[in-house]
Amino acid sequence: MKKICIFCGKLTEKKTKEHIIPKWLIDLTNQKDKKLPFGPYYKFDEGNNLSLDFFTFTFNSFVYPACEMCNSEYSKFEYLAKDVILKLLSKKPLTSTDFNLLLTWFDKIRIGLYISNLYDSQNYIRIQPKFYINHVVQTKDRMLLIYKIHNRRNYLLFGGSGLPAFMHYPLSFFLIINNFGFLNICDDFLLAKSFGLPYPRKRFLWYDQNFEEIVPGTNNIKYPVIDVKYNEDCTQIFQPILDKNIKNQIQILYPEYHYKQVFKSGDSNYGKIFYKKPNTPIQLYNRDENRGWVANINNFLTEGNLMEYLTLISLKVQNHYLSKYGFEIAPEISFIINKKFKMAIELNKVIIEYLEKLDNLKIIGL
Repeated sequence: MKKICIFCGKLTEKKTKEHIIPKWLIDLTNQKDKKLPFGPYYKFDEGNNLSLDFFTFTFNSFVYPACEMCNSEYSKFEYLAKDVILKLLSKKPLTSTDFNLLLTWFDKIRIGLYISNLYDSQNYIRIQPKFYINHVVQTKDRMLLIYKIHNRRNYLLFGGSGLPAFMHYPLSFFLIINNFGFLNICDDFLLAKSFGLPYPRKRFLWYDQNFEEIVPGTNNIKYPVIDVKYNEDCTQIFQPILDKNIKNQIQILYPEYHYKQVFKSGDSNYGKIFYKKPNTPIQLYNRDENRGWVANINNFLTEGNLMEYLTLISLKVQNHYLSKYGFEIAPEISFIINKKFKMAIELNKVIIEYLEKLDNLKIIGL
């Protein structure tokens, strides 16, 4: 891949370096010089055989090209995001605006990991990125699961992003900061059906997404939100977002009262922030600063199994949606592309089967 800005995708003369995991977070958790194996990455050897490889980085060296203008703009954004993360880690009151910013921050990191993977793996799966960070943040339905375990300091880890399934379609990953585990999921129409909104009866996935007939929703919010089972002893954050390109087509399919219930005032395509805690229904998050989001410590997750659990759910989410979508592909390349998708799904399955056999995950009862 050419060395282009991870934010806008353009070649620039004045380049700076952007930390995918923000430098302030690396410093906060004292991880500057900690070495970690990132991956696994899969590449072709000299005999054109697919092989497994890891790259060892320090968090501080996990940087990629960014143009000066983009880096400057996102530095301002990181200043705001840092304030929200610090309040969250201290279990302080948060507003709906804080959660909107937090979800956008996860968009930024998720797509940053996607682009960085293509750089580090030498793009062995021959993907030509159709989007960069600027193109994707705040454009798709998104949700965040927030797990809390007993006290742990100076810990930072991410995962679910090094396998081919994520490189084909970066819709979920996890991040652990100290004693908080976050699972981020983002996709077009991810929440539509469960939030009673119009949704596609069938979807086709191939670079740009194409949708068949859009059908009306029920105009009622229901739970569960997605078809993948996960431990619900956490705080769940949801935000529906309408694609601007098909907004007018969709709006005529549901009544104004439900639109006003789910989306922000006016003609906004951004949904309100909703949340769910254990043994409660999905609720609208109060706009004012409050501690309603704070959940109890998870009784099943510990330092010993949090990473494995978040990896398991992230890979299950990836496989569920990749398997669910149809592939509308030019006949001359359909065999090659479908083979790559199937390989990506099978690689995830191998890891899923391994994780499901671990004793420290069996107690969760997934």
